[in-house]
Amino acid sequence: DATIVARPKAELWDLDRFESREDFSASIASNMTKMAFGSFFLEATREVCPAGQRESALYDWLVAALRALALHPPTAAMAHAFELQLLAGVGVAPNFNCCICCGLAVEEFVRGGIAAGAVFVDVTHGGVVCSSCRTQRGAAVPFVATTERVRQQLVALQQTPLDEIGRDHATLFDLDGIRRVTSAFLQHHVGKNLRSLEFMR
Repeated sequence: DATIVARPKAELWDLDRFESREDFSASIASNMTKMAFGSFFLEATREVCPAGQRESALYDWLVAALRALALHPPTAAMAHAFELQLLAGVGVAPNFNCCICCGLAVEEFVRGGIAAGAVFVDVTHGGVVCSSCRTQRGAAVPFVATTERVRQQLVALQQTPLDEIGRDHATLFDLDGIRRVTSAFLQHHVGKNLRSLEFMR
């Protein structure tokens, strides 16, 4: 728990009181990879949250994420799940279940052959688009091309608690394909490259 006091015309606030209820420092600080992940968790959360706005639910989720990091091996799948769930926590969760333009379920346009083996993601507008809507939008809108397999894995990472993601996901998931999508969304909402993420890579 902490009590912070805003200072007029100052970006930083004063820390008036602090009481630690749960300490993850021993586990995280003793492992360089965990420290890198923890720095990324904190930096990404800071960048997507509006300054000075109370985010109690998101704070509780961040604590749970750090707890998962302290107790479990850090993996790329955990980092990507964190990115997707962080965006959901601030109300900008990507929609991977239906076309964001016409509402057609992904299963419908994939089964119908419309996607021709690919799924296209419109990062600017927040989700997947079917081939017909992509054609109507034209070349002015940038898309990230991925696969149906990656789309399903993105949905799974949106829904899986971080403490349930293990090393086996490194072989089960297309991590390169997932990274292309999650990094595009994070870059779009943050508006810059995160130093901690560049260090991790």
